[in-house]
Amino acid sequence: MSEMMSFASKPYSPRHEVTGTASAPVRLGFVTVVDDLLRDGIAIQFRGCGQSMKPTIRDGELMTVAPIRAAEVRVGHVLLCIDGRGQPVAHRVSELRRHADGATQFCLRGDSSQACDAPLNDSHVRGRVVGVQREGVDVELALGVGWPGRLLTFVDRLVSVIDRGLETAAEQLRSAIGSAAGHQQDFR
Repeated sequence: MSEMMSFASKPYSPRHEVTGTASAPVRLGFVTVVDDLLRDGIAIQFRGCGQSMKPTIRDGELMTVAPIRAAEVRVGHVLLCIDGRGQPVAHRVSELRRHADGATQFCLRGDSSQACDAPLNDSHVRGRVVGVQREGVDVELALGVGWPGRLLTFVDRLVSVIDRGLETAAEQLRSAIGSAAGHQQDFR
């Protein structure tokens, strides 16, 4: 993550909170800027509002969102999406439905919600929440709530380490095969 744009330069204060939902032009402007920056590979920071992701993300906390491709999304990730009503929402992936045509449907749910949101598709995904700051301190963003979330996070990290190790081993093997092919002798 080489560049980052922040929409939250001032510390959160309930005194500065605007109640209710943002007007359509303000929401549309936010979505447009977010789309442009994430599409250009620039991570963003902004202060979320709402209670649906408690205890993981609390009202007014600074969230960092990085670009993500739909193929990289895993169950447990917290995604920033634009829902079917055009509202930005940051919720956790509770289920993935990958279709034969390559399309993916995402079932999202807030950590404090009992039910899933309406399913979304690839075009709704804007980025992945990769960090949260609580009172100026970075908070680890687990892949779920409680011990199941911590276990899922551990397994996800282990898979990533194994994946990187396999990629490195494959590179070394390709290099060795390439070198061996260049030094073969004809023994006819």
